[in-house]
Amino acid sequence: MRNAGRLRWLIAVFVLALIAAACGDDDDTGGEATTTTAGDTSETTEGPSVSGDPVKIGLIAQEEELIAYPEMAVGAVAGQDYVNAELGGVGGAPLEVEVCTVGDTPESVVTCAQEFANNDEIKVVLMGTLNSGAGNEVLVGVGKPVLSLNNDIPDIITEGVWAFDPGALVLAAGLLKFAAEDLGASTYALMIPDDPFYVDVIAPLLEALAGTYNLAPGGNAVTLPLEGDPTASVTAANDIGADVLIPIANGPQCITVAEAVSSVGVTTPVVTVDTCMTTEVISSGALDGWFSVSVCEGPVAPDQRSDDTYTKIVNTYGGGDPTLNSSFGCWAIANTIVAADVLTDTGGNAASADEINVAIGAYSSSSIPAYPPASCPGPDPFVGACLRTATILKLSGSEAALETFVDVDVETLGFLLEG
Repeated sequence: MRNAGRLRWLIAVFVLALIAAACGDDDDTGGEATTTTAGDTSETTEGPSVSGDPVKIGLIAQEEELIAYPEMAVGAVAGQDYVNAELGGVGGAPLEVEVCTVGDTPESVVTCAQEFANNDEIKVVLMGTLNSGAGNEVLVGVGKPVLSLNNDIPDIITEGVWAFDPGALVLAAGLLKFAAEDLGASTYALMIPDDPFYVDVIAPLLEALAGTYNLAPGGNAVTLPLEGDPTASVTAANDIGADVLIPIANGPQCITVAEAVSSVGVTTPVVTVDTCMTTEVISSGALDGWFSVSVCEGPVAPDQRSDDTYTKIVNTYGGGDPTLNSSFGCWAIANTIVAADVLTDTGGNAASADEINVAIGAYSSSSIPAYPPASCPGPDPFVGACLRTATILKLSGSEAALETFVDVDVETLGFLLEG
């Protein structure tokens, strides 16, 4: 049986569990690395030229099975080409990303991690998979620096693992803090999937987290049917009479819930999670007037972003791939740039793993494209939590715009880990 502290941490994986709930497993172990090549840079802003031996980083990208994120590899290559064309590579040497694709099983991640662990030319590994823990354990064991998705507590407390990703802990706290402080809410109505995990674990954990911001549930959580019409559920949530409605849904279900919200005539603000921030859902226009928490400005309409650098990277170096207008695409581009910055500061191929980890641990930037300010280290015990700000978006018609950034004092959330 899991201990109480571990159960309390499950709040930090509720978004990921939502994605995985409807998906099965596969036995393919994947794990073959490929070297990327530069894209078409005909519209680039010319920077210092690059030459010499490449400085290599690895990306473990989850894209082979039911739960797939092809934007990871596309984003890393776009980031690579941007760094080489406009930032002078890594101290004049070209940055090169090697991509190792995996499925949704830990075994496939371990295969790729072992490949990169045994390759001395790979200086840093980007861990772009939901099974980050399995790969990080292998890489940390040989001292290889890791920039990881923030899926679970080891991703932000393990020496040598750094997360330029707020993770569900910061996203959930940011959502609740925004509801309380920006929207003036004191009560909320929660809508969750009709699954024991959400009813018995997530709902009470969100309640505990909400208490940090003097926010309380207006009534019992309302369950959403996994399939079918959610109108009855939306009606029940609306009847609670809370100050804000918080539906946790995924992909197409977000649209059906939003349509029910409209048909029921809900007038209170609606704040949701970034599993609803896909291109398909946003472009449907169904979420008009909603707010959502997000990792970054990736889902924001290009003319609404705080600067045009990210849009330029997507269009010029990412071929305009619409999947890059997402949190995971944004994460891949951002972490490729962070790796290049750190390797430039430490001497590229001459840098040791220890030197790289020290540099990451002191890294700070407010100019990562489409990202809020990030800095390492995070507060103890969350030392690897280098992004402690949630991005809040507002949906207007079929577009998302930046509403605000919400800083989260991660240190105050340590009570969630107590036994």
